[in-house]
Amino acid sequence: MRFTEISIMIPVPNPHDDRLKAYVNVVLDRRLAIRDMKIIQKPTGELFLAMPSRKHELVCERCHRKSLPCSNFCGGCGIPFSDEERMPYGPRGRDGHSDIVFPVDHDARAEWEAPILSFYQCLHRRHDIAYGAWSRTCP
Repeated sequence: MRFTEISIMIPVPNPHDDRLKAYVNVVLDRRLAIRDMKIIQKPTGELFLAMPSRKHELVCERCHRKSLPCSNFCGGCGIPFSDEERMPYGPRGRDGHSDIVFPVDHDARAEWEAPILSFYQCLHRRHDIAYGAWSRTCP
């Protein structure tokens, strides 16, 4: 599969967290769209492509407050969650997020990141951009 379209939207800068650089949507082979990827800047200055993810939550049956899936107790009323209710850290991570779409190995990630980060960096070289949306149709 190859990219047939890459769309990048650079958000208005957030003074409290400047790690998020852009949102990315792609179309593969003019048949499959993947949305909500993010270009994130690491503390080292390096950019990486974060895959779309969803947040898993526990909902307390007693007070209906939402908690992270790794929580032992409800943050609202304090009752303990059973082992069946709680989700292990596993691939979801401690923050309760799991990727919806992801490359399965390092080489696949490099193939995905290269054209997207190249387009993003090209935008910065060509324009003095603060925020906005751009799209590139690939041959």
